[in-house]
Amino acid sequence: SANRSVPVLQTHDRYGQRRDEVVFHPAYHALMQAACAAGLKDWCWTEPRASAALERAVLFGLWNGLEQGTACPITMSSAAVAMMALEPGLRAHWLPRLCARAYVPDLAPAERKPALTIGMALTEKQGGSDLRAVATRAMADAAGGAWPVRLIGHKWFCSAPMSDGFFSLAREEAGVSCFFVPRMLDDGTRNALRFVRLKDKCGNRSNASAELEFEGAAARRIGLPGRGIATLLGMAHLTRFDIVSAVPGMMRAALDHAWHHVTHRHAFGALLCDHDLMRNVIADLALDWEAALLMALVLAEAFGRGGVYAGLAAGRQTPGETASVREAQALARVLTPIAKYWVCKRLPAYVAECMECLGGNGYVEDWPLASLYREAPLNGIWEGSANVICLDVLRSLQRDPQGLAGLRALVLQAGDARLTE
Repeated sequence: SANRSVPVLQTHDRYGQRRDEVVFHPAYHALMQAACAAGLKDWCWTEPRASAALERAVLFGLWNGLEQGTACPITMSSAAVAMMALEPGLRAHWLPRLCARAYVPDLAPAERKPALTIGMALTEKQGGSDLRAVATRAMADAAGGAWPVRLIGHKWFCSAPMSDGFFSLAREEAGVSCFFVPRMLDDGTRNALRFVRLKDKCGNRSNASAELEFEGAAARRIGLPGRGIATLLGMAHLTRFDIVSAVPGMMRAALDHAWHHVTHRHAFGALLCDHDLMRNVIADLALDWEAALLMALVLAEAFGRGGVYAGLAAGRQTPGETASVREAQALARVLTPIAKYWVCKRLPAYVAECMECLGGNGYVEDWPLASLYREAPLNGIWEGSANVICLDVLRSLQRDPQGLAGLRALVLQAGDARLTE
């Protein structure tokens, strides 16, 4: 129901007053409540175990095998904790509610809600992935207060537009800086965020993506002036990790549908699974899924061993104190874009192969594989398309060559001695 009844944008109420709300099907809210209650939003921040990253990777993968529309607000809300830790003015009120295992869709100031979600509004039509081309302007508000900056500009993509706050980029005298924009102001009035339209997306329909105008929206800077993109890197590192965790769940869902079909469908005198060619196809699909899952779990283990979440929660983005921790952090830094590139590139072709196992039925929207296929390209686009990710690998190795040593050790551990040099 959440994906068949698309969100609806209501720009004005019946009296002609600005409303700027997106109305979702109740099933979407039920899904969000279930995801938050299961700890997907807060697990790595509230579970003080080294294995927490590994545990959440498994949970997030399982969840994405069921429904993908909630993944965007969940992963952004989880990663947002790293950003909130950088700003003492937000930490007290926002962090406890951000980590609450609940979901409250009501539109109200943050202080009046027991649980919060966070979105992002970064991309602009003239820049796309080139965030340095941001044209949105940030200006100081003479009144000062809790939200001392005003933003004016247009955002081509605003993910999860009914979130309680958004991270955004805007240009000020020092350069492009990162800002946090609340949905509602402390006095209960709506911030000056104007939604222009919702995107007619290829993939899931349960979540919404919007075009957004800042018309003097109240905000506050996060991090140093002119260092907005660098400030966001910590958050992007976590959202990319979530993508790596999510893709094996989607692959397994597609594989399950294909496997169920071939074990029950009679064709050419036998069950499909008893034909040699079909058995080869399913075996190849199973190997690809296992490889993606293993890559995600290895990455999750590096996150946990490197204390990545603990460091970000404390507001640190510096290397660990011990050699083993630094090695794990370096491996996590370089393996994250590599893993994202590989699993995201594989997913569309993988789901298409599973769809082919079902034949024409797989191409019909009545069957889950059709929606999985439409969703499959998104992860390769979001948080860095292929060229951006490849360049990020190079940057990671240039900044910390120790990551290359970690990769080499990982390959040798897998048993391929040919790659020693």
